[in-house]
Amino acid sequence: MPSEPTPEPITFPAGGHVSPGLRRIAPDACFPFMGVGDKARHPWQYLRREIPHNWYVDSRSPEIGFVSRDEAHKSRRSRATV
Repeated sequence: MPSEPTPEPITFPAGGHVSPGLRRIAPDACFPFMGVGDKARHPWQYLRREIPHNWYVDSRSPEIGFVSRDEAHKSRRSRATV
């Protein structure tokens, strides 16, 4: 029986992050307008600017952020148990 090919490791841009213990997923191709936002210029007072990881935004409306990869994992996991 032929063995299955080993998938290529998923890499992220500098500043990308996935917490230890979570599988790396990369749905980026499904979000063509996703880019790294400028935390220093965003007016929302609750944005956690001190976090060294990238903050991803919709380039069409850069004040709108995406959930982090960790939040996406948590959301996916909670829906799977419903």
